[in-house]
Amino acid sequence: MQPESPSAELPFVVPIFATCGAGPVFLGSGVVLDNRHVLTCHHVIEEARKNNWSFAVRLPGVQDLVNATSVAADVDWDAEVIRLDDPAAISNSAIDLDGLPIIVTDLDEAFYELLPHLDWRVQGCPWNKRGDAQTVYDHLQLSGRHADTAGMLDTIKVPDMGFEAGCSGGPALIRFLGRWHCFGIATLGRREAATSLITAADRFTDLTRKSGVKHVQAGQIWQPCRGEPTVSVAELDDVLRKFSADRATEWEREWTDLDQEQFLAYYVPPRYSLLIETASREVGLRFPSAPPTEDQTGTDRFQPVQGKSEEEVLGNLLSHDRLCVFEGPGAGKSIFTRRVQAYFSGPAGQSRHLGGRPGLAVRWESLGQAHWPTDFVAALAGALRGLVEDEATRTRLAKAAIGEGRVVLILDALDQLDEGEVSTHLRALNGFLADTKSSGHPIRVVLTGRPLQVEDQRSRQLRDASWRFARIEPFDLWQQYRYLRGPEPEERSQSTNSGDAWSRREFDWSKVRRLVDSASSEESAEKSLKKLVPTYGDRIGELMSNPAVLAMIRQLSVAGNLKTFRRRADLYAQTSGSMIERAKEKLDGGQNVFTARIETILAALACEMMVRNPESYRVDGMDTVYEVRRKAAARVSGGVTDTEWRLIDSLPGATSRSFLSESGGGSLAWHHKGMMEFYCGLHLVRNEQLGWVSSRPNQPYDDNVPLCGDVGVLRQAANPQWREPYLFAIELAYTPLRTDDVLLASLSALFEPPSGEYERPTELMFYAWGLLEPLPPRDWYDDQEPPQLPGGAALIER
Repeated sequence: MQPESPSAELPFVVPIFATCGAGPVFLGSGVVLDNRHVLTCHHVIEEARKNNWSFAVRLPGVQDLVNATSVAADVDWDAEVIRLDDPAAISNSAIDLDGLPIIVTDLDEAFYELLPHLDWRVQGCPWNKRGDAQTVYDHLQLSGRHADTAGMLDTIKVPDMGFEAGCSGGPALIRFLGRWHCFGIATLGRREAATSLITAADRFTDLTRKSGVKHVQAGQIWQPCRGEPTVSVAELDDVLRKFSADRATEWEREWTDLDQEQFLAYYVPPRYSLLIETASREVGLRFPSAPPTEDQTGTDRFQPVQGKSEEEVLGNLLSHDRLCVFEGPGAGKSIFTRRVQAYFSGPAGQSRHLGGRPGLAVRWESLGQAHWPTDFVAALAGALRGLVEDEATRTRLAKAAIGEGRVVLILDALDQLDEGEVSTHLRALNGFLADTKSSGHPIRVVLTGRPLQVEDQRSRQLRDASWRFARIEPFDLWQQYRYLRGPEPEERSQSTNSGDAWSRREFDWSKVRRLVDSASSEESAEKSLKKLVPTYGDRIGELMSNPAVLAMIRQLSVAGNLKTFRRRADLYAQTSGSMIERAKEKLDGGQNVFTARIETILAALACEMMVRNPESYRVDGMDTVYEVRRKAAARVSGGVTDTEWRLIDSLPGATSRSFLSESGGGSLAWHHKGMMEFYCGLHLVRNEQLGWVSSRPNQPYDDNVPLCGDVGVLRQAANPQWREPYLFAIELAYTPLRTDDVLLASLSALFEPPSGEYERPTELMFYAWGLLEPLPPRDWYDDQEPPQLPGGAALIER
């Protein structure tokens, strides 16, 4: 057999030398097992031992030979494990530790029956090359097997045309699902015997296991393939190339469409920070629960992700196989996951992370048809529907993509899974990752969620040390300016060869809606922002650091409806009114319904959905939707008429799904969870629901204090999922929207003793306190003192 091209050489097949006064003497071959150990033949090392020579290994990318010491041997079956004296030598070499072969054990009859039909090889360093090159022996035929007295199949015979001297110790390999598997080492070649032999992996399992080397039972990987057609690399490449092209094209279309309501064309690359690996899991992601230490608090616990371009930043962030990205509402987590899918579907991500090959980057949300899966193989196969008709073929392609290490799982919105589903889905994920890990198949995972939910799972289902945690940083002043200014032609001209896809986007520059004047420095950028938002300062700047808030400002400003605002709720309220007024103009009979009435119905819907399931901003199924609407109507004075329901059902189409994305039929859904939380907050501030304000005279307290009579809200008020609706309600207290006794009754639920399920919501109680009685001057929330609620002091006394 002749050597293949140099590209066929495997870095983990290494030459072994004796070291003596005359210089290095080539002895034979070995296969790297892990970050320090090499497997070879006993007779290779014995030759050096007889002459009292030391021995060493040549590693690719390392200039000097690395000395080694024998640590275990099986003399009867000619196998030996040596350990490199320098523990960092392999890590510093050109060997990819993730690409090392997996040892195959428990070789059974099924394996030997299948082997002649598979492409397997023996690879080693021939004597005449003195370790400077490798020879590949492929297309080999079995000529027999030898079993010991216990009936074990221990050696594999190959014809006399087999291995050259010097290849002893070289691995017998098979490429299976994108990974090399070693099922033996060459032991006898031409110079030693008439028939070449391979010592099977069963004989050195004990040796290698002592070194902590990955193993897999033959039946786990070979048996499932019996009778199944195999998938060629060319076929897999073709399908995944089409899949990736579709995802990349979809993203490219969206972030260059200046007419799209979502304003994705004005996307500004976020900044990210990565939690340092040494940060204790007992210390909270956002709020340390223990006294701070120097390396675990504030910005010290997080390191900014560096990069000169948008794609380089993404590449550095996504270099971790298990990544959980968190931040609060409106930070752009869902857009981030869409960008990640496009990145892995394009040349930058594939070149850096997938070896230049097309991948299968699939994104799931917590709701709708793209719901998080529990059967990941089936879900990955389902993602290929439309490209491949046959279901069995889709499944084989999905398994092949898993085995080739080309799969990226993108799981958006952990916080929006139903409470009972979180453990189910994360256990399914961990089980899938464990299965693929045991077979040596790397799977990348990107997961997003809000901080509270991520914190909760960080000590449970996400406690494995392989998980890294990153946060999306708030937009700084310059990013706020760039979003409201819009993309600039000079960004493209400055891109040069950076490979920055964001800067290379093509636009009709005349259609870019620029809301602020051009600026060349942060100082001039701040002046431009103040022209658009006269109240701009530290507090408003902090508010505008949220991308969702910036999108509302752009939306309102483009429509000519942007008014002065001081709080987040002001913008949501402005957006709500603006969207409903636009919708009424498009709808038959819309002008006959007051905007406040539509808001009241939407608020009742949101409150009912939050009481029913605060994790989800969507309900599906005719019966379920009917029940939600029926109970929501009971929260509205006089109920809801058929005409009003038809108007509500028309809102998604009339407002480009800006706040209510689906209504009518078998689905009811908000555009995002923050919108549902705002309208629920509006219901907490202003409603005419019968029984909401109740003095509950049977209680041994002041009968004149308005208390909340809604059992569902009383049960949920301390639930962390209700934090945002209550924050919206507290902010809306500064506006004319509030009804004093309704708001006081809503706040009273925060001061009730919580059920054993939740802790007392002390943070919300603190924020609400200023509405109940005057407080000393403070700067923690707002520079405008809210008018106190009548009866607030009595509530505190109670």
